[in-house]
Amino acid sequence: VIGMIQIETIFSVLSFVQEQGLKSVDITQVTISKSRKTSTGTMMLARNPVTILSATKN
Repeated sequence: VIGMIQIETIFSVLSFVQEQGLKSVDITQVTISKSRKTSTGTMMLARNPVTILSATKN
């Protein structure tokens, strides 16, 4: 399991996974939001997404 925030890292890890012949690959992207008061209520501001890759040998 690898957590990544940069697109370049995602590309590098996917290339490595393919080179190693790993077949079972699962990619999940998680985004955290934080609330912020506005004049009419509350809005949610998205923060940087984190991509999580899990790979196993079959």
